[in-house]
Amino acid sequence: MPFGPVGIMRTRLPLVPFLIVSVGILAMSVAVLFIGIGGLLGRKAVHETTERLLEQTADRVAHLIDAELGVIEALPDLARRVADLGPLDGGESFHHENLLLDIVEESDAIDAVRFVARNGGYVAVNKVSGRGAGGYRIQRRMDDGGDTVTEALWLDHDRQLIARETSDDIPSNFGSDPLYARAMEERRTVWSDPRFGEASGTGVTVASPVFQTARPSASALVIDFDIASFSRMLRRVSKEVGAKAVVIDDRGRMLAYPGGGQFYRPRAILSEEATPDIDVEEALHDPVIDAVLTAIGHPLETVLEPLPLDVAFDYQGESYRAAVIGLAAVPWPWSVIIVASESLPIVTALPLQLLLATGVALICVGAAAWVGRRLVGPMRSIEKPGAAVAAAGPFRETVRLAESIEAERRALRLREERYVLAATGGNEGLFDLDMATKRTYYSPRAEMIVGLPEGGLGETLDAWLERIHPEDKAPTEVKFRDFLNPGGDIMNLQYRVRHATSGYRWVHARGTAVRDMSGRATRVVGSVSDITDQKAAEAKVLEHALVDTLTQLPNRTAFMDRLEIVLSDVKREVARGATIFYIDLDRFRQVNDTLGQGAGDDLLVATARRLRRIAGGHLVARIGSDHFAVLMPEVRETEDARRTGEWIRDSLAQPIRLAGLEVFPFACVGIAFCDPGYGRAEDILTDAALAMEDAKQRGRGLVVLYDHAMRNQGTATLALEGDLRRALERRQLRLHYQPVVSLSSGGVAGFEALTRWRLDDGTFVPPDMFIPLAEETGLIVPIGAWALKETCRQLAEWAAMEDGAAPFISVNVSKRQLDDPHLVDRLREALRESGAPAGSLKLEITESVFLDRPDHGASVLNALKDLGIKLSIDDFGTGYSSLNHLHRLPFDTLKIDRSFVMDVLAERGAVIVEAIVDLAHALGLDVVAEGAETAGDVEALRKAGCEYCQGFFYKRALPAEDAMDYLRQQSGPSGKVTRLRRPRGPAE
Repeated sequence: MPFGPVGIMRTRLPLVPFLIVSVGILAMSVAVLFIGIGGLLGRKAVHETTERLLEQTADRVAHLIDAELGVIEALPDLARRVADLGPLDGGESFHHENLLLDIVEESDAIDAVRFVARNGGYVAVNKVSGRGAGGYRIQRRMDDGGDTVTEALWLDHDRQLIARETSDDIPSNFGSDPLYARAMEERRTVWSDPRFGEASGTGVTVASPVFQTARPSASALVIDFDIASFSRMLRRVSKEVGAKAVVIDDRGRMLAYPGGGQFYRPRAILSEEATPDIDVEEALHDPVIDAVLTAIGHPLETVLEPLPLDVAFDYQGESYRAAVIGLAAVPWPWSVIIVASESLPIVTALPLQLLLATGVALICVGAAAWVGRRLVGPMRSIEKPGAAVAAAGPFRETVRLAESIEAERRALRLREERYVLAATGGNEGLFDLDMATKRTYYSPRAEMIVGLPEGGLGETLDAWLERIHPEDKAPTEVKFRDFLNPGGDIMNLQYRVRHATSGYRWVHARGTAVRDMSGRATRVVGSVSDITDQKAAEAKVLEHALVDTLTQLPNRTAFMDRLEIVLSDVKREVARGATIFYIDLDRFRQVNDTLGQGAGDDLLVATARRLRRIAGGHLVARIGSDHFAVLMPEVRETEDARRTGEWIRDSLAQPIRLAGLEVFPFACVGIAFCDPGYGRAEDILTDAALAMEDAKQRGRGLVVLYDHAMRNQGTATLALEGDLRRALERRQLRLHYQPVVSLSSGGVAGFEALTRWRLDDGTFVPPDMFIPLAEETGLIVPIGAWALKETCRQLAEWAAMEDGAAPFISVNVSKRQLDDPHLVDRLREALRESGAPAGSLKLEITESVFLDRPDHGASVLNALKDLGIKLSIDDFGTGYSSLNHLHRLPFDTLKIDRSFVMDVLAERGAVIVEAIVDLAHALGLDVVAEGAETAGDVEALRKAGCEYCQGFFYKRALPAEDAMDYLRQQSGPSGKVTRLRRPRGPAE
């Protein structure tokens, strides 16, 4: 039945593929023809491509060599930096060594750096490949207090000390070096001729004098360059571009060769230098370079022509082109030869031609598919009539069976398409593992994740496991076995796998298992997705969490993490110790308040930049608003730490321009040592902060080392602050009253109220301990408010007992209380509630309180005077006196400080007291002297004209009941309280 439905299906299916294959073969023939024509017509393009390759390679090699030797131009600047560090003396070479290490790391071509000092000192840094993974060797010779110190230190690449030993190979007569002497004589940077084939390798030496003043001193900075590093650089360039590049001198000797760092000579030079010990045929040379030099011709000075030479030659049946370019950037007559085979551009162009041919083939295949469908279309039109004919005959059941099979096939095909689209469209690859046979199915997406084509992983589990990162393999296999064992839940793993072309990538593998009766997995099905970008984003977020956004320094969290590691190493005796420098900027708040937050940010950024330069690669972090910390492993001795701290302070004190002004920052530095006695890294930083706070309390710009007494004092201060905050609630504060006596009558004129802190056990806390603490913490405001209210209550009580003739009571008022906007209202309320006479209340105010803000102070004092309260200026003459403000402020009394009363018996002291008394009387003020301890003090004050006095000669401060008894005993003849009188000034 050739024309029935089944027959139609059999005849239509192979037709389109047949047409596609036929046209595809034709397209490939056309592609081969294109390649042939391109090869015949591309000879000129080959020449042009080769010339561009030679030109680009020459420019790149010249640029790389210029970069390697660029430090020569910077050598005078480096010499000036060495001069700024000062002389090598006192056994100190720490800063010189750090600078020389920085210079050695500038270029791969630098092999060694030496500093020769005028006093015979010597510091040299060499790159070494021994001692483990290699690093640096430091040799130094210094005069330490008359003793010559000669030693060598071995450091790893992180500049950590590996070994220290006595060095016997340091030269003692540096001035005999011709290059050194020539640099001193010519007062400029000089170079040696290149060395060839010596034991120390092929290289050159550069020396520059170190200027201390206007004329050079007998000091020099010397750098050795290893030209063998050029060979390694040329090897990389040759591999990348496919062309050979060499560096030669004016005689044709090769200084750098991509085959390695060994010294090569061309045949022409070998012939000239031939000796019985050198066989021209067996000596090292390069036949291709020989061919270049032969093509150029002799003499070889033609290589040094300023214009590039372009040479074409044949060698062993192959065509080559070469370019020869002189190096103008180096101080020696060197040139670069670049050689490339002309077959290279053809190979390079072949992929492009294949791509073009493939494009043509695809176009032809598409056309064939379209033609095939047009031919098969008419045959499909007879399918339905044929099916109707077949349905009427004996083939009805066969046709129904065929239709049923076709429907199932279509449904299965639809499900397969959905599965393929879901697997391909998503980011996840799929895998199916049979545990019995270990056969594994990997979806195309799973293989794409590791950079392999479809089927690239095969059907084995090991093909995937072998690609897991070595650090992740063991923990991943353990978790996978736990998942396979009975009781395993869902597999959820993250690890790194090796990509075919781009290193390792992070993946997230999830899966579930079919298990047998015992619970063991028999089949594992799951997915794997590429989460490399997610991991990179997480790492970036973590990095931002550990970096200060303003200064780009590590923040406190990063610093503490590093300090924890250092402390752990110290405890395990892996490291000897380290030093923490805690730095606080003294003027940061002033800059912020006066110049603005932008200037404050500029100051912080400049400080970070300076600290990073000072630390020389060690950890620097911003750990607070204007607080920084530096971790230096090398500094372990007390004196070294102190000198380094002073160096940090002095470096930060250099002027900086902020908002158009030149600012001189000051810094306090606290120092603590990391030793095994610490339990936490946080404690080390806390001790360094305590040392810094101690430095701030002592004065500006100090450097202080931590002492154990600081922590004890700090702990005691914190405990005292907590007790003081609860003292008011526990009613432990009370007022004692010290009598103020009239020197004329001997009667009590009034009292000074003094705050006393009595603990529950009956002991008293000295005022000089808790009053400064209250000022610092702000507790002086509530304590002062309580003292004023209690004084008003006591005044009212005494006024009632003495029929209104109560003595005055003076109370000290601090700066924080005067700044309180509610002070006047509180006093008005206290006087009203207590009924105390306002004229009997006197406030004692230290003169320094109002000098910073005289206008504000005057307004507050006038408001207090309006209440009827008396005002007294306290501690007059102790260094803040301002007569310009004194006569403008509404004071009633002047109080002479005890420091003047102590010297009143001396002639000079008496003169000063008399002058203060005369000044007060001229301004119409009463005078009270405090601190009288002897009868001689009282008599001298009486002679000086002082009216009133208080001190231990009369009585110490008394509780309220005892003060009233003393008042009654010492009252004047009338039995009344002696009132303070106000002398009349000359104007009155």
